[in-house]
Amino acid sequence: MIGVERVDYIRVPVTDIDAANHFYGELLGLRRNPNSSADDWVEYEAGNVTLAVMTPHTHDYEFSALPPSTIALRVADVAAATSATRSAIVDGGSAENS
Repeated sequence: MIGVERVDYIRVPVTDIDAANHFYGELLGLRRNPNSSADDWVEYEAGNVTLAVMTPHTHDYEFSALPPSTIALRVADVAAATSATRSAIVDGGSAENS
């Protein structure tokens, strides 16, 4: 038996790392892993799973967006979270591919 302890990270491919950092770090408020110092691979802690936001082209991968509903984040108030996300998109940031 291998003895898997947990999911270590989920790689999240993005085309715009600045928009992704805004989305995951500022809008969602996820804590950036302090050991994540690269500009093209940024890890955010989401409970017991790390989201590794990365630009595939700098890691010798072709970009391929994750299918919808690949990652589901639990929030206390879905309506409030939806409203905040929509407001952020309208106010100039796009959550697409972020």
